[in-house]
Amino acid sequence: MLQNLHVKNLALIDECEVEFSDGLNILSGETGAGKSIIMISEELMELIGMCDRIIIMKDGAIKGELPRSKELNENSLISMMV
Repeated sequence: MLQNLHVKNLALIDECEVEFSDGLNILSGETGAGKSIIMISEELMELIGMCDRIIIMKDGAIKGELPRSKELNENSLISMMV
C-alpha cells in the first residue's frame, strides 16, 4: 500500500510530500486540474464506471484512448487489448 508520496521538480511542482493514512484516501479536484490515477485491473466494468477516459497500453505503447460513454463496454476495451 502507498504510504508516502514525495514529488520534486515535476511540471509546476517545486516540492510536495503527502502522507497517506490507513483506509480510503481520495485525491480530488476540478476536472482538468491536472490529477491522474493509473489503475491496473482485470475488472473492466469497474474501470469503466470510475474513469472519465480510459487509455489502453500494451507493450509500452498506447493502443487506444476512449472517453467514458454509455456505449463503452468490455468488448470495445478487449478489442484494443489483443
